Amino acid sequence: MGIGRKEKNTATTDHTQGEKRVFSQELNTEASRSCYCMNPRQANIHRILTSAAKWTPWNPTTGCTKVSDACVNCYAEATSLFLQRRGIAAYSQGFLPIFHDARISDIASYRHPRRIFVDAMSDLFHDHFTDAQIDSVLDGIYAHRQHIYFILTKRPERMHSMLTSRPQHQNLCIGVTVESETYAWRAEYLRQLQDKFVTFVNCEPLLGPISALPRDGIDICFAAPEAGPHRRPSAPEWFTTLEHYCNANNILYIGHRFDIRSDAGKRPIIP
Repeated sequence: MGIGRKEKNTATTDHTQGEKRVFSQELNTEASRSCYCMNPRQANIHRILTSAAKWTPWNPTTGCTKVSDACVNCYAEATSLFLQRRGIAAYSQGFLPIFHDARISDIASYRHPRRIFVDAMSDLFHDHFTDAQIDSVLDGIYAHRQHIYFILTKRPERMHSMLTSRPQHQNLCIGVTVESETYAWRAEYLRQLQDKFVTFVNCEPLLGPISALPRDGIDICFAAPEAGPHRRPSAPEWFTTLEHYCNANNILYIGHRFDIRSDAGKRPIIP
C-alpha cells in the first residue's frame, strides 16, 4: 500500500516501486491459473486482477481508530505519524480521522484508467465520517467508472448499509479484513453485496488459523503474514488450511509465498 504522490518518502520510492512490480507479477500468475472456461463473473475478476493499469492510492480520508487484533501494528498509523513529523499538512493531526474535501476531485484528473486503492491511510466507513461524506466518495467512484477501485474495511456493518442501495459497479471491489477466525463474521456482510460488486476478504495479517469462511459471498481471498519490525509470527499450516478451504469452496486464493526463513509479509497485499 502506498501514499499520495506529494506524501512519498523519496528515500524508499525505488524499493517500493520494485515491490509493486513483484506483487503484480505474483497476482497475475495466481489469477491466471483459472483463466480457462470462465463464466462472465470470473472473467471480470480475472480482468481486474491482471489489469496493467497503474496502482494509485486515493485518500479522501485519513486517520482511524483501532477495532481489532489486526490494528495493533497499523502501518497507516506509523506512516501518518512519520508524515506529521515531516510537516506534511494533511497529517498535521497525526492519525486522527479527517475528511479531505479537496481530494474528492483527484480522480477526475486521471487521464487513463487506473487501479485505485481507496483510503489506504484510513477506513472509509469509520463512524467519524458522516453519511454525506462517504456518499461523496462513492459518487466519485460511480462518476469515474473507467477506474478499478478497491475498498477495504473492518467496519462491514456500515459498508453494507451505505452500499445496499447503490447500483451495480463491475469495477468496484469491496473487502473486509479477517485476520483470524474470530473475525470471520465480517465476511457475512459481503453475501448480499456480491451480486453488485466484486468481493474479497483480506487475511493480512493472518494472526491465527481460519478453518472456515462464509461459503457464499466471497470472490477472492488475499492472505499474507504480518509485516514490519514488530510483526507477529504466522504458522505455515494456517495458509495451507485457508488455501484448501478456498479451493474447495470456489474462492480464488491469492496468498503470499510463506517462507519462515525470510522477511515474509514485507509486500503489502494491495499496493
